Amino acid sequence: MRTPAAAYIESLIRPEASGRDARERRGLAPMEALLRRLGDPHRGLRCVHIAGSKGKGSTALLIEAALQGLGVRTGTYTSPHLEEWTERFRLEGRPISDALLQRTIERVRPQVERLSHECPDLAPSFFDVLSAAALLLFRESRVDCAILETGLGGRLDSTNVVRPAVTCITTIEREHTARLGNEIPGIAREKAGIIKSGVPLVLGRVPREAERVIRERAGEVEAEVFGLDAELGAKFLTAPRGCILRMPAGVAEPLEVELRHPAPFLAHNAALALACVERLGLFAAAGARDRAARAVAGASLPGRGEILARSPFVVVDGAHTRESAAALSGLLDTLAHDAMDLVVSLGADKDAGEVLPVLLARARRVYATTAEPTRSHPAEVLAQALRSLSPFVPVRAMEDPACALREALRPLSPGDLLCVTGSMYLAGAARRILSEALAGRPCRPGGRAPKISASHSDGGWGA
Repeated sequence: MRTPAAAYIESLIRPEASGRDARERRGLAPMEALLRRLGDPHRGLRCVHIAGSKGKGSTALLIEAALQGLGVRTGTYTSPHLEEWTERFRLEGRPISDALLQRTIERVRPQVERLSHECPDLAPSFFDVLSAAALLLFRESRVDCAILETGLGGRLDSTNVVRPAVTCITTIEREHTARLGNEIPGIAREKAGIIKSGVPLVLGRVPREAERVIRERAGEVEAEVFGLDAELGAKFLTAPRGCILRMPAGVAEPLEVELRHPAPFLAHNAALALACVERLGLFAAAGARDRAARAVAGASLPGRGEILARSPFVVVDGAHTRESAAALSGLLDTLAHDAMDLVVSLGADKDAGEVLPVLLARARRVYATTAEPTRSHPAEVLAQALRSLSPFVPVRAMEDPACALREALRPLSPGDLLCVTGSMYLAGAARRILSEALAGRPCRPGGRAPKISASHSDGGWGA
């Protein structure tokens, strides 16, 4: 049942603008005005601020795990959520309760309404409201360290009001081009907007043209850069049961961590997380580094290369760019299987021909679905695009993801692999629906994100 807080949050969602007006929006003035009315909860908040095209959420959760392993009281703000709005706001490693979200929203909502009425030009956006709620929650919960993920971009993101202790840029890819532009240097410039004077930056592996822009910006504001390759010398090695991360530089002693997950991209994000925690100055105590590394190695990352079952393999991932789809394909290479089926939904702003070819090339059959009706391609539209890309792969359009997921699971043999991807909304639905099905429980209809009806449209197989 939808809570009053969820209903209010959903009422704030508006169609996304595009073009230059969307990229420039109104600066940070609406967010700053809202925070003033809430007593500036961001002032003095010790935090790690993360931007990037992909990997922000998993890096945030890995930083959270490392800090939890060191006994640090954490608050974590990420987006989007997989199943419930409460997942975006975490205290001490767990999503907050419905009741706490309700109390927090009740504190924020009157100020939003007054500001919108008194100063329409400063009316807060949907993401402003959620970000302000997170900052208020973290101040009142007296967290020791907050971990904040940008929504997209960085320079004009609602979270870019903080004065962080550490900043992190994970990756740079072409994504959200209507908001960020089409060129890698321009996208990098937007992400680099989170870099602050004198605040260390941990930098993941990014294209050379992006790295040049980011390092130039860091130099302008005298922010020291710790790149995984140049400064930290991070190495990622395959292991029988996962992946080994080595960082010979940047720590008192060489660091080696064996991760239980085989995906190299998660090892990359684990390296970022540990480097951020080191920049916080938390590895000085005896044994601290090893405790943090063990916590990272054992961290759970829902919806990010998540293996729900192994016979047959069932993998759920929110990949929605060409690079993240390629990373997911690399993970699938590590899982021995006979044939792969694919369930996919794609955001309306995504091009199937840009994102999906590397996965389509592996697929025996494909189910196209619609994870979120206001933000996703209709199932049949997506199916037609997939048939054009891979004429010899059977593609079936099923509007309701619950039905598509159950149908995809039904014919699998023990040696098969089912991959569910293209959208974090779909990943969230899949985690619940497939977990129920794999446990032998009846699946409830309508496996979509908020605001979804349970309509069922079966487009049939097509080639």
